[in-house]
Amino acid sequence: MKHLRLLILVAIGLLTACSGGGLHLEKDEDLNQILKNATDAFGEENIKEVSIYSDDALNDKFGSVSITYKRGEKYYEIDYNGQLSDPRKAPLSTYKETTYKNAPSKKVSDFTMDGVAELYKKSVEQLDKEQNNTLENFVLAEVTKSIKKDGSFETSLKINCTKKGEATTKQRTGRRVRITTNYYSVYVEVQKDGSLKLKY
Repeated sequence: MKHLRLLILVAIGLLTACSGGGLHLEKDEDLNQILKNATDAFGEENIKEVSIYSDDALNDKFGSVSITYKRGEKYYEIDYNGQLSDPRKAPLSTYKETTYKNAPSKKVSDFTMDGVAELYKKSVEQLDKEQNNTLENFVLAEVTKSIKKDGSFETSLKINCTKKGEATTKQRTGRRVRITTNYYSVYVEVQKDGSLKLKY
């Protein structure tokens, strides 16, 4: 029952705080606000990993968050949607025990999303250069902050984008129009020397 109550508090706290306007993944202050809202109910629980996702592939508006945390000797993961307007309808669907054992973790207060915006900017610049300026409409779709085996923080990003010249297609079926846009995902990892590794 403690875990269920924690999940309800986290969901309500996040939904209440986000109901007044949109938060975006491309802004450090918004990411830190999401992190704070999502972890307020945890107190000083140890966190293994936090992942924040956009609500759509081609925009950076906050959509959902996943947190892996340690309680006692076990690790748990909760996922919840931050876009619902009524906290009483908050989904409690994904709450599960994970397979982590003796994995490093840190206090909630040690986590911060500072520097993500700059990392995203550098990633887009490198991506644009590597792909010879053939991409556009870059969007930060996912941010993950986790603890590595040595106890240090690791940040990874998922960036979605489109190719220049690829048209959006429209298909009409009766009164409905289906719009399709192709997009491509690139994963960014920060290496030990601070360089960025892009995975296509």
